[in-house]
Amino acid sequence: MQKLWIVLLILALLGGGTDWVSAAITQRIIHAGDTPLASTCKVTQTGPMQLTLSTCSWTTTGEGKILDRFESAFAALGVGLAAQALRENKAEWHGSRVRVWLRDKQDNIIERSRTRMLSVDVVLNIVAGETWVVYLVDGLGVTMNAVLLKNKELRPAGILDYILLPFTVPVGTTNLNTINIEVFTVLPGFPAPKGMFEK
Repeated sequence: MQKLWIVLLILALLGGGTDWVSAAITQRIIHAGDTPLASTCKVTQTGPMQLTLSTCSWTTTGEGKILDRFESAFAALGVGLAAQALRENKAEWHGSRVRVWLRDKQDNIIERSRTRMLSVDVVLNIVAGETWVVYLVDGLGVTMNAVLLKNKELRPAGILDYILLPFTVPVGTTNLNTINIEVFTVLPGFPAPKGMFEK
């Protein structure tokens, strides 16, 4: 009896019991570098042919320039064009540096960075025999939505970015755990430097 309990415990720790909840979900990572781009979106397999995108946020970069530490130091003192842009709400602090929004010929800000929220989990029911893609699209106010489309369909209006890169589900597929699904993921900062012999 004791051996049975040990075997059951090992199976539980290894994730045995629900074989269908194991899609080959891969993160395709970019680093935000010196921009405000950010993502907290996660995708999991929640059924044999079902994925769920959990509530999350997505921050766009907007169009701006991050000033060097010297210019930012003057802005902190309230001196110079960057300080004036901060007072006019045409710039913002990005850590210890100033991010100035780029402007068009009429002196209007082209695009600010904005954070949008997916406020409910989105269930994606996948059908075999197609190539699929999932986009995040702009919603009302600070909301966003997720849209599942066949890859050959037109991209939706108000697209923010991919969340699932195109993936093909062959005819006859009954479980997504045989499919490689790539989630677009943003990590903050810069990638770690590679070792001397690393490619």
